[in-house]
Order: sequence, then C-alpha cells, then structure tokens
Amino acid sequence: MTKASWPKVFSVISGAAACLCLYIGPTTLLLLPPGNDEQIYWDGFRVAYGVLPTIAGAGLIVLAAWLWSRGVGHGSLRTYLGSAFSAVVGALVLFWIVLIVIAHLTGRIP
Repeated sequence: MTKASWPKVFSVISGAAACLCLYIGPTTLLLLPPGNDEQIYWDGFRVAYGVLPTIAGAGLIVLAAWLWSRGVGHGSLRTYLGSAFSAVVGALVLFWIVLIVIAHLTGRIP
C-alpha cells in the first residue's frame, strides 16, 4: 500500500465505526421507552448508550471526511463531509431494510 492510501483506509474504518455508533445511539433513544411513569426519560442509561454514541458517530463522520480529503488531496472538506454523511446514512438505511426483509422471511413480521 502506498503512503497516500492509508488515510483512505482509516477513513473507511472510521466511517464504519460511525455507522455502528449511529445505529446504536438513536436506536437506544427512540426504540427503548421508559419502563413506567416514574422513570425519567434522560436517565444515565439513555445518556451513556444513546446520546454519547450519537455524538461520537457525528464526530467519526467528520473524521472520515477529513481523512478522505487528506488521502485524495483535492476538493473541499465540505464536499467530502457531504459525501461521508450520505454514505453513512445510506448504509444505515440499507441495514434497516435488510433487517426488515430478514424479519419478514423468518416470520417475525407478518
């Protein structure tokens, strides 16, 4: 591998980590309701497993865009940031579609 391709490799790794963080964080925030009326919504569990991974995922998207722009050498960071965000959102949507198809095929969703 050449010296110029290492930033691209680390960019892909940080993009994959951003996908994981942005899958875990919002899923915890949106799909796990409080257990009863007395339980507050913003407890320590939601902050640790919902808010922090979401913020980390956003930071990893910025890191992935910055690393990719360093590896390519031309274009603005804004362009690569938009591309990285689109790629991560596309990967998350594709992942959810695959989960829905698997749930239909296994009979978990009628």
